[in-house]
Amino acid sequence: MNHELDHTVDAAKKELDAGLLELFERCSYLYNEAFYANTELAILRELSKASSDYENEVICAGCFFSFTQLALTESCFMNCARLFDAKSEVSIRNLIEDVKSHSAEIDALAISIFGDRPNFDRLNPIVHPLAEDEERFYPKEVESQRSYEKLFGNHYRMVTVCITTHDLSNLWKKRLNSLRKLSDMLRDQRNKVFAHSDMEALKYDELVRRLPLTYGEIQKLIDFALDLTIELFAKITGIEKDRLPKNYNDIQGLLKYAEVGMEAVEQHLGNL
Repeated sequence: MNHELDHTVDAAKKELDAGLLELFERCSYLYNEAFYANTELAILRELSKASSDYENEVICAGCFFSFTQLALTESCFMNCARLFDAKSEVSIRNLIEDVKSHSAEIDALAISIFGDRPNFDRLNPIVHPLAEDEERFYPKEVESQRSYEKLFGNHYRMVTVCITTHDLSNLWKKRLNSLRKLSDMLRDQRNKVFAHSDMEALKYDELVRRLPLTYGEIQKLIDFALDLTIELFAKITGIEKDRLPKNYNDIQGLLKYAEVGMEAVEQHLGNL
């Protein structure tokens, strides 16, 4: 646990008015859900990789690995579904509406922090890095910055735009709407299998064929939730949160030790 970061966050919270404080609390909750889902999905990928890279070592604890994968899959699914639950009071969609309601306060906060910087645009005080699927909404800015970067060898960075918080909330809403099909399939699978166990849960394979969701598609939903909450958290507190714990792939180290141990056992048995 990073106690120094906790103290910094607490100090930032004390500076917020009641409206922004509630927005901060909602953002923090949704960030945690997205962080957990992203970590679970990353560990699932590591376990999948381990099954091929360390097949013999995984077989030694086959039950553990199988049930861990099942538990992580269900937990990841539920955490992700909560983010986009249309009936929940705290959801990504509702957070976007809250941001729009407090756009003037967030703009004012940005101006108070960055207003003395050179070339700061007080009319558009939010500097937003465009995600790949947001670039289509700002074609002129993308073309302008990409053309400039070509002069230096095509080392592309994220395109940034200067906008208001109100414009940012509209951009987030467009991105959310573009993910509607995926979030609907996520909701239907959650409702029919993971949460309520409808009769369709007995025909899970058929349900998955009708409402397929790949790891990559779930990752798109999680990435959007993280992009939004991390940026909003930074705009309010000045602190940028992580997308994953640094040691999310430590299963690889554990299996490496197991591999060395098994080699030592084989060598010992060979010497008997």
